[in-house]
Amino acid sequence: MPFVCPSFVTSTRIGARCFVDFTLVQAVRYWTSARGLGHLEPIDLPVGMTSDLASIPRSCWSIPGFQPNGPIAPGALVHDGLYRATAITVGEPWTKADSDLVLLEWMQNAAMPILVQEAIYLAVRGEGQPAWDAGHTQA
Repeated sequence: MPFVCPSFVTSTRIGARCFVDFTLVQAVRYWTSARGLGHLEPIDLPVGMTSDLASIPRSCWSIPGFQPNGPIAPGALVHDGLYRATAITVGEPWTKADSDLVLLEWMQNAAMPILVQEAIYLAVRGEGQPAWDAGHTQA
């Protein structure tokens, strides 16, 4: 798997939306080929970056594969870094579509069930624009 870090270490606090918010206490580097450039690209997540992991409604958490702190968690952390514009990248700017492909890539690498992959990918593609916009608003 291309997710590289000695350990996945976070601290938590209860978020305002009844999700648990995680704060990265160790820098993480993820290598991805999601943009199909023929080489791996690094995505660096800095210490202090926050994430709710996967923004999956609480009512779905009992469905296998839909736990925000399950196998999707590291991929969701990278996805949030790209959405919130806190990830450090090189090269061409990342688009929302690129970012969604990184999450799909993670789910594939984690061997999550195909139906779960499709449901989550379609959800972020169709419903993620407000979160993307919130992270990319110029002051």
